[in-house]
Amino acid sequence: MGGALVLDGRLHSGSSGLALEVGHLAVNPEGRPCHCGSRGCLDVEADPLALLTAAGRAPGPEMSLLKQADDLIRHQYDDPEVRTATESLIDRLGLGLAGLVNILNPDRIILGGLHRTLLEADPDRLRAVVADRSLWGRSGGVPILPCTLDHNSLVGAAELAWQPVLDDPLGALV
Repeated sequence: MGGALVLDGRLHSGSSGLALEVGHLAVNPEGRPCHCGSRGCLDVEADPLALLTAAGRAPGPEMSLLKQADDLIRHQYDDPEVRTATESLIDRLGLGLAGLVNILNPDRIILGGLHRTLLEADPDRLRAVVADRSLWGRSGGVPILPCTLDHNSLVGAAELAWQPVLDDPLGALV
């Protein structure tokens, strides 16, 4: 899970290029181990495997975990186990987003992938968690919107690669 912070129309990458590693916000201190060495990071607490496991579904080899989780929410949300698992992931995602809102005070949050599906499944719940846990939530909140691009991470990577050309077109030619 990644993030991007755009300030004055420019991507902010931080002092070493790792700004907004959103996936490593701790949202469950007793949670699953993360590949970063910590526990309970958003990366592992609000990912497709967490949803499938919480819903009591074994991941299958026939399609990606993301597709399996997405299909589960879209087609079996009325199943009590699926609904409970989805709500748990929404709560964890909302907790992480509220932390970002408190630190960054963004003008909007855009979610893609599984997080877009979670938003679409229960937008009121996600917005309520963020509003309840953030300073600005009670005074109007931050719009939380679905990404309209299907391959949003690829588009973001392409834009990042082209940023030097956009910053200095003549310099890029030399």
